[in-house]
Amino acid sequence: MNERVAYVYTQTVACLCEMEAMKAANAERDDKGHMQAYREQDFTNLIDKYELGCNTVMFNLYER
Repeated sequence: MNERVAYVYTQTVACLCEMEAMKAANAERDDKGHMQAYREQDFTNLIDKYELGCNTVMFNLYER
């Protein structure tokens, strides 16, 4: 089970890192008066990209 937890944990950390970079890019563009680079859907898409949906996480933790 440790490998499964580690997988979900590392996917979560990677997702959070990308999300923070996206937020920083939006803030920088906002400061310059430009349109945001990332919208709500872009942030939501991170869940699928990093396999962090509830069912996927449960599968990764318990079904392998």
